[in-house]
Amino acid sequence: MRRTRRPSAPTRLGTYTPSRNGLNTFAVTYTLPEGRVQAVRANFRFVDSSNTNSAPFICSSGNYDDHAARTGFPLLVSTEAFRAKFSQYCPGGRFFMFLTQLDPRAEIKGSRDPLGLQAIWSHFGREVVGNLTTVTQSLRDFRTLLFGFHFVEQAIAMGKRREEERCAMFLQFEQLAAYSLYASGVIEDGGAPMRGINRVRARLDASDRVHISAEREHQILGNQKIYGLWGLYSSAARESGWTEPAEQRLNDTTAQLAERIWWHVLKSQARRMAEEVLHFLGRNAPFEPRGRHAPLARALSRVLTQPLEGEFQRFFEDTLVCNRFGPSSERGLQEQLWSLIEQANGRSSRAWIRGFDFTELRKLLELSTQDSALHMSLHHIERVELVLAAVGSLFQYLLAKNGQRTDNVAKDVRQRWGSRLAHLLPSNLREIEGFLAEAVGQESAGRVVAMQATLASGEYKEFFVVAAEHNAQVMKDRGGAPWLSVEGNRLRVRIKSEVSWLPEPDELPELWVNSYFLNSLKRVGAQVTGRAA
Repeated sequence: MRRTRRPSAPTRLGTYTPSRNGLNTFAVTYTLPEGRVQAVRANFRFVDSSNTNSAPFICSSGNYDDHAARTGFPLLVSTEAFRAKFSQYCPGGRFFMFLTQLDPRAEIKGSRDPLGLQAIWSHFGREVVGNLTTVTQSLRDFRTLLFGFHFVEQAIAMGKRREEERCAMFLQFEQLAAYSLYASGVIEDGGAPMRGINRVRARLDASDRVHISAEREHQILGNQKIYGLWGLYSSAARESGWTEPAEQRLNDTTAQLAERIWWHVLKSQARRMAEEVLHFLGRNAPFEPRGRHAPLARALSRVLTQPLEGEFQRFFEDTLVCNRFGPSSERGLQEQLWSLIEQANGRSSRAWIRGFDFTELRKLLELSTQDSALHMSLHHIERVELVLAAVGSLFQYLLAKNGQRTDNVAKDVRQRWGSRLAHLLPSNLREIEGFLAEAVGQESAGRVVAMQATLASGEYKEFFVVAAEHNAQVMKDRGGAPWLSVEGNRLRVRIKSEVSWLPEPDELPELWVNSYFLNSLKRVGAQVTGRAA
């Protein structure tokens, strides 16, 4: 019999406390002992000022705690498993894992949605949140967009710049805003790093002078037009009733509001600061936010961050939060939803910081009027997410099983999840199959219902077949090849995953994976009403 050496007891390297919300980086040096196999464990412990959730330990077990381990080098911690459980136990929190060198196995290959689930959850999410997207969660970014559009329009109206320069000028204003905020000590927004922070920090740390220019080498993102506010926030502004239809231009009401806010915040400085902003638009110019342009940097920072009250706060609440004036405002469901979110979270600051999850959804269902349109829409979201979370998790698991026998994989799934997923009632999706068909068509809806049925009955091998067929059709519609196929009694994986992990069965009824834009509404609403930074 081959003798296996017992692993040595783990060595605790220390506890590292984040110095602030959002992005934190820790580094520790340790001399590895002899041995061909090494392992590292990262343990997340939640501690607040009123209660120590768990004591330091290599695998603590507090309600918000979790850990991830990995053997071998280069180090690639099992981030997906860690992230999924982290998101469940600490909704709304942010988990970042930094590697000194990117492991090529971790690269995203091809589509990130091999089952076309986004079309489903976004369809049901749009029933209740008509304007926001998954990335439009920052009030400060919306304010930057507002004043960027405002000054670009002024530059064109005054004849200083041409219409075709509209986008380039907006990118320049976005750069002015980012450098000004960083120079004024504003790095984060609600715990999230500002957009473009890496280049902004690097340039201002290296020199007091930066260049404001739409040229690629001066942009603050790899492609600022696409990944900055122009690309990510413009549609939300349009759907909120800020801009003219099909144009990147503020309507008269919103433009007048922007002008009043500018003068309200800056008062006697307003005219001179506006002239300085216009000076930078449409030309390549040096900007010294800590030097000769410090007054402008401070003014922009105040305009973008100062809390607003009265008519100004009502404007953001009416447009962004309640969506009273957007194209999808006629049903009024978003305004009703926001009222319920306020009731559900009350005055608890922790409740407002916590991300949206199943617990909050079910509380909204309790608060909503039975048989109302809003109650029905939320009920649909509950049923859909129960299925999508399980389907997506199992499909991702299969992508790590290339060449394995379907019998063996089904046995492994059964050992993990049991004989069937009891929380998926056969009626869960069949009752709303018609609504599913509105989102993805009758055939796709039928396959999603079939995948749910196989999980509800424990026919895991049949799930493999249906999921592979669905993936093949989704990828065919995109002009691509399937990621997964069942060939005889084996799984064949074209796009492999390194994540071989399934949620615990008791986690599945609470596993909230897709956003339905609900977290965006909660975060923006909390910032607009002063419940969160």
